[in-house]
Amino acid sequence: MVGLVVPSDNEDLLNASGANTAYSPFIIAMRLAGIKVLPSIFNAVITISVLSVANSCAYGSTRTMQALAQTGMAPKFMAYVDKQGRPIWCVVIQLAFGLLAFVNEKAVGSTFFNWLLALSGLANFVSNFEDDASAAARPLCRRCDVYATMALPHPSQPSRKPAAKLCYALLRPPQRR
Repeated sequence: MVGLVVPSDNEDLLNASGANTAYSPFIIAMRLAGIKVLPSIFNAVITISVLSVANSCAYGSTRTMQALAQTGMAPKFMAYVDKQGRPIWCVVIQLAFGLLAFVNEKAVGSTFFNWLLALSGLANFVSNFEDDASAAARPLCRRCDVYATMALPHPSQPSRKPAAKLCYALLRPPQRR
């Protein structure tokens, strides 16, 4: 709908660069409609939404790091929680990684973020490789040579079928002879 309201040769669209909300097609459409206060309200809603997402991510990331530390999958110092229930060291780590966003202000910012993107892709590849390797290393049932896996697919991958069904011989108690 915005494409129908804003002409394609609008000067504000042609001069837009980066994340400048003054040249957003929605803001241009509101200015062309002659509504003076609506662009400011729209920008305030976008700002509040961004702050809400940042707050949610800060909460989720710190609690995830703390839970990983409690289960032994991260360094033990990250499991510390103060009297008010805040994982202090996880908050410090999360804020330190948040400061990496300011690297983009330098000329080498895009190169740095390309490296981070490559590292995250590599981490995804390695984690999937480890999942497949651990599935191949599961113990076999001695009676029927079936992998001892659940018959239900994993919740994170509902379309993926399990490697094998659970051997029901493992569920039965041993019989006396």
